[in-house]
Formats: sequence, C-alpha cells, structure tokens
Amino acid sequence: MLNLAKLSEKFEERFPLELAESWDNVGLLVGDKDKKINKVLVCLDLTYQAIKKAKEENVDLIISHHPLIFSPSKKILKDDLLGGKILELIENKIAVYAAHTNLDSGKGGLNDYVLSKMNLKGEIYDYDLIPLRKVILDEEWELSDLAKYIKNELGLKNIRMVRSKQNKKIKKLGLTTGGGDSFIPQVLSYVDLFITGDLRHHIALDSSEQDLHLIDLEHYGSEKFVVDLLENILKDIDADLEIIKYNSSDVFEYL
Repeated sequence: MLNLAKLSEKFEERFPLELAESWDNVGLLVGDKDKKINKVLVCLDLTYQAIKKAKEENVDLIISHHPLIFSPSKKILKDDLLGGKILELIENKIAVYAAHTNLDSGKGGLNDYVLSKMNLKGEIYDYDLIPLRKVILDEEWELSDLAKYIKNELGLKNIRMVRSKQNKKIKKLGLTTGGGDSFIPQVLSYVDLFITGDLRHHIALDSSEQDLHLIDLEHYGSEKFVVDLLENILKDIDADLEIIKYNSSDVFEYL
C-alpha cells in the first residue's frame, strides 16, 4: 500500500507539475503525505456531491481534474463555499490532489486520451506546443462530416462548429481540452481545424475570417472522460488501489 507522498511521486513522474500552466494550482492541495492510500475517488469537479460520495465510500484521497483551490484564501470558514468544503474534507481525513493542465499536457494525458476516443486515422506530430495536440489526418474531411463523426464517437449531445471563410477541406487539426480558445493564435498557421471548448463569440468570428474552422465540444464535453483516464493511470501505478469513479453531469441544461 502506497502512502500519499509515494503515490504523488509516481503520478508526477508521468505528469510533472512543471507541465502545468503558470496560473494553475496542481498537485497535493489538502492532506498528510504520510497517509496510507487504499481507496481513491476520481472526479472532474470537487463538488459537495463528490465529497458526499467520498464520505459514503470512506475514501482516503480525492483526485480531481479541476483544482479545489485556485487562488490564495485568507479565511477558511464553514459558511463559505470553499471553506466549508475544505473543513469537511479535513474533518473526514480525506486528502485532495489536483491533476489539471499538467494532465492535459503530458504524453498519455487528457488531450491524447480524447484524441484516441475520436478514433481518427492520422498521426500526432510536433509536441513543442505542450498543451496542444496537432494531427495530420490520413484523408481530407468536410467540416460538417467530421463534426458529426466526432460528436458520435465521443457520445456528446451538443457541439458547435464555426466554418472557415474559404470552407476548406480539413487535413490538419489541433486540439486542447477545456476552454482553449486563447491558444488559437498558436495554431492559426498550422492547422485547418481547432477543437476545444468554451469558444467566445468574437474569437470565433475572427477565426472564421482568418480561415480557421472551429469545433466547440464545450468544457464538460471535452473533459468528462478524465475519470476513466485517471482510473487507468492509477491502476497502472498500483493495481491494488480501489478506484471510485464519480461521474458528474453537465451543469448546463438545454431546452
């Protein structure tokens, strides 16, 4: 049975904290490094429902994709949303670890995993732009055909697409999970299509005029697969770990 320090070390050998974006907050956020870890809950977001599930299952550790703590807190109070969660976790001796943009960027991480779920025939090239994945497809696609194919392969209810000015065929695509439209300037001259979530109106409009197709998987749609990925990674680290998967639903409802 691994202690928390050793489990963190093994995880970070594959997904170093240094891969995280400068604004991010990854790694061990709450807990005792000497604590023995037998049961782990993995989730996308550390909500009160996820904490409730962790308590019911008597887990030792929660690994979430989105960090519970993003910015410094001057007070930890029970009646505050963040403070209440932190106190409840400490009271129940549940450690918290965040694997966010380092998990996105690392080889075999979330970007690679989502690409594999798309079942596209092609080859990933150029890992220099660490948070991104670029793919040369074996065949050219029309935007609407590729969007429908990806939607079906990922089992998503909703996606959006933006057509490029010239409506060109797609041979090269780029992808980053989560909200990634800030990366568009880095891929504009490299790809025909960029796939991400949380596209903003004016950025989408400008991209179209600059002849770049876009597909918006939405934030949840691009990252919901992280629970399966984390289960696979943890089982590879220690096959004896008991993994509880907490699959949250999309916070948005559609009419």
